[in-house]
Amino acid sequence: MMGVSAAVAIGSGASLYYLNKNSAHANMEAEGLHPANHPFAQKSLFGTFDHASIRRGFLVFKEVCAACHSLDLVHWRNLVDVAYTEEEVREMAAEYQYTDGPDDEGQ
Repeated sequence: MMGVSAAVAIGSGASLYYLNKNSAHANMEAEGLHPANHPFAQKSLFGTFDHASIRRGFLVFKEVCAACHSLDLVHWRNLVDVAYTEEEVREMAAEYQYTDGPDDEGQ
């Protein structure tokens, strides 16, 4: 029984040593690995976003992802002239209820 315990301990130690010396790092530029460079159209001087794709993405988020995730840090004004007109954004914002700030009495 003692031989099995010693073999397990030695094997575990050797495995941990190997993983410590040969681990993969998120930043591997020193080894010559660089992230892929994709030619995104919106990165060019006159590039633009695919507005239909942004609309579909927002629709998917609203119907699927919004059950667990929120867009608290994205304001409605950020969608104007990117994927929606101001009137469309106003209609979407009207579907939600917002808590107002404190009144004159601080409540």
